[in-house]
Amino acid sequence: MKKGLKVLSLLLVLLLLAGCKGKDNDVKNTVVCKLSSADPAGSYKLERTDTITKDKDVIKSIETKEVYTSDSEELLATLKQTLEQTYDTYNGVYGGYTNQITNENGVVTSTTKIDYSKLDIKKYASDFNLNDYKTEDGQLKVDGMVNYYEQMNATCK
Repeated sequence: MKKGLKVLSLLLVLLLLAGCKGKDNDVKNTVVCKLSSADPAGSYKLERTDTITKDKDVIKSIETKEVYTSDSEELLATLKQTLEQTYDTYNGVYGGYTNQITNENGVVTSTTKIDYSKLDIKKYASDFNLNDYKTEDGQLKVDGMVNYYEQMNATCK
């Protein structure tokens, strides 16, 4: 189970970096990315949706909804605690995060909002090796984040 939680933690970090690419359309200011996965042991499933609000090619905010399902209440309690600790830590280090998590009826639901105007983008980009994905004025590009999300086999529209 510990190995599964380590894999989950790594997945969470990579997914937090997730951005996604849609058609270059200035009228459309959101891109929705979806990802489904399960741990190798089959003890939980994840359905994740990221709604990226953008201004041209720059990320303004991301709202992420993660839905974990499992038959193991112990695993769900651990997932909830891990998510709470992860997002509390990220908010403390980078700012801009708000998060709400519930654990009901075999489902942990986490809704996270990242306001990029409140995010310490310089530190965030440095810590996650994203400096190549910044604009000249230091904002993060939607297309620059695509690489992370596409590596997870997400689909974006």
